[in-house]
Amino acid sequence: MLETYERFTLPLKGIHKPIIAEVNWDLEDEDIKNCRTIRFVFPDGTKGYMKKDHLFAMLFAMGSEREQEKIVPQTITKTRHYITDLWIKVPSGAKGGDTLKTRVNISLPSVTQEVYADVSRSKAFAEKNLLSKGEVSHKSFVVPQGIKESAKDLQELHKKEGSI
Repeated sequence: MLETYERFTLPLKGIHKPIIAEVNWDLEDEDIKNCRTIRFVFPDGTKGYMKKDHLFAMLFAMGSEREQEKIVPQTITKTRHYITDLWIKVPSGAKGGDTLKTRVNISLPSVTQEVYADVSRSKAFAEKNLLSKGEVSHKSFVVPQGIKESAKDLQELHKKEGSI
């Protein structure tokens, strides 16, 4: 999340002047900091304000099912079980010398992953901040340059964790 003042340029179709979107312009105000409110500056100089929640709800409602899946994370927890048979020799008191067979189900530690539209990300990958590496420019809405490298990193991470 952005914690300092940021300015986004939103191009308009057919008009040469863009709309400017600003966040965190007053860090003293609780309603503005942490990107809670977005200030839009229109080409004619007028300003408009919108809560981030309202913008998010609008974009979510406009999105297709596939786009909505990309926005909403799902957490998948895989629980693994180890099932084995135990052979227990009965003490001489009951039916001396007999063996009993019993099945034991042991739960192994769970593996939790966040999934965004069919792209799995373990916690280790989620902590990797592509923005700080300069691969994504939020100021000019540049498409990520390192997307192939990121996909390779993801595949390698999954191979190490044994999830592929």
